[in-house]
Amino acid sequence: MSYPFQTITVQPIDSNHIANTLEQVPYQFHKALLDDYEHKYSAYQRDDSIRESQSQRNANLSLLAVKKYAEGKTFLNQDDDSLRKKAERLARNAHQRINNSGMSSALLLLSEYEIEAPANAESYDSFKARLCDDQWWLGQLLKKHDREYEETAIRFGVVRKHKQPYVSTSTLTKILARQQRSLEVMGRMEAISDDGETLDMLDVLKGSLANPAVRRAELMNRLHGFEQYALEHDHVAEFYTLTCPSKYHPNSSKYNGSTPRQTQQGYLSPLWAKIRAKLKYDGLQVYGFRIAEPHADSCPHWHILLFMPKGDTKAVRNILKDYALREDGNEKGAFKNRFDVEAIDPSKGSAIGYIAKYISKNVDGFGMDDETDDETGKP
Repeated sequence: MSYPFQTITVQPIDSNHIANTLEQVPYQFHKALLDDYEHKYSAYQRDDSIRESQSQRNANLSLLAVKKYAEGKTFLNQDDDSLRKKAERLARNAHQRINNSGMSSALLLLSEYEIEAPANAESYDSFKARLCDDQWWLGQLLKKHDREYEETAIRFGVVRKHKQPYVSTSTLTKILARQQRSLEVMGRMEAISDDGETLDMLDVLKGSLANPAVRRAELMNRLHGFEQYALEHDHVAEFYTLTCPSKYHPNSSKYNGSTPRQTQQGYLSPLWAKIRAKLKYDGLQVYGFRIAEPHADSCPHWHILLFMPKGDTKAVRNILKDYALREDGNEKGAFKNRFDVEAIDPSKGSAIGYIAKYISKNVDGFGMDDETDDETGKP
């Protein structure tokens, strides 16, 4: 098989290597991988100090790394239908194991697929029911697939500011389709109480926190309560932004391979725990909200709205800034980009106004129709 490269001509052995690698990953990633291969292979054309043979070697080594990476991804090349069939098999297998050898044997299935045990099971029977339910397994497998797919999209440079910002188009399309199917299913279901009262499940859903509009309204109501308490006690508010070191950003040459989930759990959450401990140790009482959202390259950052007594603002600000710069604080741009603070002036607007758009962006996009994204310039 030959490939339509514009600046290079590859040898047959290289074409075979490319074909074998592309077979390991979904077709949605092929163009990104081929573009990267061509860019690396043609390096000798841009730099006289690099030989063509070295460029060729670097390009092929990068594909080899892709192949090894894909080999460890169990669900990467599976679609929803194949996952549904696998879920049915796993549910039957779990049922047989429980009946023949007990629960411990069924738990080995979870370990084999690196799936967490049901955390919200209230009893042994409910725990067993989940392990024997193909729909429970399907939910876990879809979650694993989506994470592997998105991690791969990030690793291969598909999720980027000028390509597919924040999330891959494929994952977004699938999630929207699943949400629509769920609404259609709920529209055909009813809940019947012990007294015979019947409720339309779609109406129940619309009135619960599962409805994004209700969830947003609840968050805004809580925020309003915080602000009223602050006004009554003559407290002030500050708005902070914590950004990760460059090594957590996929678009950086220092990128260490961390996924957004690993960055959240391995950097931002521990950082916040240290900040909270220091605030408590120094007797600084703060309260408020924090919201996580991604950069266009998927790396998360946090927006934090904190209320506090007027005399504590400088001390609180210094603690957040100190901890924000403790890891790789000397790297280029760290002082400017890693920590930002804005004191909220009530005469210019309420604290709610500073964070309302971030709540809306993260829930249902209400009131954002005319807004333009800061990073991409798109709606």
